[in-house]
Formats: sequence, C-alpha cells, structure tokens
Amino acid sequence: MRDAPHPVTENGPRLAIIASLLQGLRMLVVFDDFEQNLTPGGRAFLDPAIDEALARLADAADTGALSHNKLGDMAAAAGDLTAARASYRAALAIRERLAAIDPVNVQWQRDLEHVRRKLKELPEAG
Repeated sequence: MRDAPHPVTENGPRLAIIASLLQGLRMLVVFDDFEQNLTPGGRAFLDPAIDEALARLADAADTGALSHNKLGDMAAAAGDLTAARASYRAALAIRERLAAIDPVNVQWQRDLEHVRRKLKELPEAG
C-alpha cells in the first residue's frame, strides 16, 4: 500500500495542515472529488465533519506528545536518563510537526519550547 500523495497547492494553510497530519500518521486517505469538496478559494471543506475529523487527529497527536513528555518525566525522576531522553525526543518530534503546520497556534509553540527546555535541562548521561 502506498502513502496518499500530498495536496501541495496554493489553496492555503488548511490543506498543508491536512497533508502534514495525514503524512505523520502514515494513513491512506481517499477523497472522492477532493477539489469539489472545498469551498471557493480552497481554504476549507464544504463538509464540516472533515474539519472535525482533522481537529481530532491534531488532538490525538497532541495527546501522544503529552504522554511521551510524562514518560520522560517519570524516567528522569527514576534516574534513567537514556529513557527520559528518548521519550522527550519522541515528544519533540510530534511538537515540531504540530508547531510547523500551525505556526500561529500559541499553545503548540509553547508546548514545543517546553519540551526543548526539558531536553536541554536533562543532565548528560554519565
């Protein structure tokens, strides 16, 4: 099975967000008559259920990053710096993707800086 192609168009940031989320989740998505399901100008979907589904995907990614962050905190508290670093890096990868696809989302930018700070403050494994 192949990945769905990215809709890289001039239709605005929504399509870029969709493409990035779907690529990150490695999903095959088939939109029947994709362009016909967009509003004029291509900045939104005619069916609000698609926007809702994509919001849920973003929430799931955010929850995954939070889980990795908490696992990192627990590993660091237990003195397992290697596991902590691995968990924080997994959280960082998700946070970087979310922050990149929606750079005006202040909360996602804060979350990204938070996990970067966690990694920076983690002592070097000795």
